[in-house]
Formats: sequence, C-alpha cells, structure tokens
Amino acid sequence: MVVAVDGTPVADAVDYQVAVGKLPTGATAMLKVWRRSGFISVPIVVGPPLAAPAPVAASAAPVVAAAKPARTRSTPLLDMQIGAVSVDYAKAVGLAEPKGAWVIDTLKGGEAERAGLKPLDVILEVSGQEIATPDDLNAIGTRLREGYKASVVVWRDRARKDLQIVLN
Repeated sequence: MVVAVDGTPVADAVDYQVAVGKLPTGATAMLKVWRRSGFISVPIVVGPPLAAPAPVAASAAPVVAAAKPARTRSTPLLDMQIGAVSVDYAKAVGLAEPKGAWVIDTLKGGEAERAGLKPLDVILEVSGQEIATPDDLNAIGTRLREGYKASVVVWRDRARKDLQIVLN
C-alpha cells in the first residue's frame, strides 16, 4: 500500500494521482510503501500522461460529483500522522463503513508507537468516545490532560484491538 509520494502522505487513489500528477514527466519520485509489516522505499519514474478517453455524449454521461481527496494531518495527541478513512480503505481493511482515523505513520519512539499503534491501524475509539473522523481524534485530545492513560480501540487485521496509551 502506497502511503506517501516524495514525503507527501497519500490516503487514497485520488491523493496518489494528485501527488504524482504534480510531478514533471521524467522526474524520479520515491514512494513510501507498506509491505509485509514494514515500510520500503520504491523509486518510480513519471511517464507521460495517458491519452484521455474519447468524450461521451452529454446525454449519456452520468453525473458524478468530484471525489474530495482525504486530507492527512499530524495530531499532537499521539505523535502520529493520521488521515481520513476512505470508502476504498474501509473496504480493503474490512470495516463496514468509512469511519475512524487511519494511522498513516507513527513517530519512531513516540508514545503511539510505544502503545502499540501501527501504520494502517484505524482508531475507532479513545476513552470510550467514538472516532468518526480524524478531527474527532484531535478534539478529544484537546479535552484530555497530558499524562492521562487512555483506552484506545483500533481496527487491525479485520478485528477490534484494545490498547492503552499515555497522552502527550
């Protein structure tokens, strides 16, 4: 699973296409890829754009809203980078619906890593409070005091897992 292009986090296929699309033809970029329980770096060379498909007659074209790319952000709560759970990601990891905060990466040696949070986990609850979006995680973080030992429920390997973390 590609999680970053040249250091820019990507949460889904749209983010990936945007990041690669900004690079000039012939440029070399490094992909950060999660594979077999670890990150690897994979170089790619950006090729020319593919030819656009033939236009469809206006009467035959379905009306489709543009997909809004998921934003990624760092959270001061747990020393990690989080993103929104897209429909595609939820389906890939076996969640019934796209909710929670996707852990893109954790700070090496940080509190999140020490508590057992791993990249690709989806945070579903903190201290009994449901996390629907990454913004919920940040909001909860502002209400809890530093040093508080919080229970965290994550989705990993198609199952819920309970963790304990000391907030920073």
